[in-house]
Amino acid sequence: MGQTSMSSFVEVNVLGMSRYQFDGNSGGKVFTHQQTDVTNPDVVGYEVIEYPCEYSLIDQCRNVPFPAKCRLEFVVARGSRGRAVMRVQGVSLIKS
Repeated sequence: MGQTSMSSFVEVNVLGMSRYQFDGNSGGKVFTHQQTDVTNPDVVGYEVIEYPCEYSLIDQCRNVPFPAKCRLEFVVARGSRGRAVMRVQGVSLIKS
């Protein structure tokens, strides 16, 4: 059976990005936020959401003036213990 790639696009406010490299492992993180569910009494303000990305994606975004409205391309990837995870594959600045 052939493998297909599922991708989707979302417009979000990206707060920033970071990357890591240690013990032969490398990767990155994209930080976004969303308004908290007002029916949840345990959280107020904005919730920060962290999405994984490739290490090299950080260099492609060096000139983006974060925080910024961006279009993220997500792909479904295999995460730890075989779980599906949404991985950021591309970032495009949305110009006003």
